[in-house]
Amino acid sequence: MTTITIDKEIKLTKTHFKDLEEFQLHILQIQEQSELSAQHKSILDARLEDADKNPSYFISLDELKSSILRK
Repeated sequence: MTTITIDKEIKLTKTHFKDLEEFQLHILQIQEQSELSAQHKSILDARLEDADKNPSYFISLDELKSSILRK
C-alpha cells in the first residue's frame, strides 16, 4: 500500500472508495463546494453591502415564510 501526503487539509466525508476515479471525483466535489471564485465573492459582497445600506428593501426569512400561501 502506498501512503499519500497532501499538505492542504481536506475534510473527507467518506473514507472508502471503489477506485481511484471515485476518490478523484470525491475530491473534486469537495473543492467545488468549498471554493468561490473572486467574481462570486465580489457579487456576494456587493449584495451584503446593499442589504446593509438599504435594509427596508429586504424582508426577513420569517416574513418571506409567512407571505407564502399554501394550497
